[in-house]
Amino acid sequence: MSDTSAAAEFAKEAGGTYTMAQLPEAPASATLRVQYKGFEVSFTLRGWDQADVLAQLDTLVAQFSSDIAKPVHSAGAVVEDPASGEMSFDCPQMRVERLDTGKLRLELFKVLGDGSTSRFGEVKHVASRADMWAILEPLMDSKDLEELPVKLPVEWVVTYRLGRETGRVNEETGLPNRYRDLVSIQKRGE
Repeated sequence: MSDTSAAAEFAKEAGGTYTMAQLPEAPASATLRVQYKGFEVSFTLRGWDQADVLAQLDTLVAQFSSDIAKPVHSAGAVVEDPASGEMSFDCPQMRVERLDTGKLRLELFKVLGDGSTSRFGEVKHVASRADMWAILEPLMDSKDLEELPVKLPVEWVVTYRLGRETGRVNEETGLPNRYRDLVSIQKRGE
C-alpha cells in the first residue's frame, strides 16, 4: 500500500507512523474447482491445519453435490467418486483393432500431467463387433470403424471401475495391479 493511503494520511496528521504488516501464509489450503451453471469456479480454502481445511471442504462439497456442479478435470487427472468406486479421466485418443478371435479391442488413452497423450491405453475393453458398436455408436460415425485398426482423436470422458487383480504387482506401491473395467464413455461437456 502506498504512503498516500487514508491510513497513512491519518497517521501523519496524528503525528504517528503507519506500517502495514503482511499476513502469514496459511499453514493449510485446498482448491476446489467445479462447473457451476456453465462456469468454471475455483474456491481456495485456507485454515490453520488440515482438519480445519477438510471441514471447510466437506461443507463446500456438500453444497455442490447435486448435478448442478461437476468436478473439473485437470490435464492428467483421474477423478474418483468414493461412493461408487468409479474413476474417470479425459480421453483425447482412442484405438480400435480386431483380435485374432474376431472380437474388437478398444483402447482409451489419457492425458498425462504434461499435457501429452499416454503411449499405452489406460482402459482396454474387448467385445464383439455388435457390442462394441453399441458402445461407440452414440459417440462417432460408423464409417470411422470400417477399416481396422483405427486410431482417432476424440474428446471423451471415460469412467471405469477397478476389477479383478491382474496377477502383477505395482513396483512403486507394492500393491497388486487391477484390471480397469469400462463403465461408460461420454462426449466431454455432456
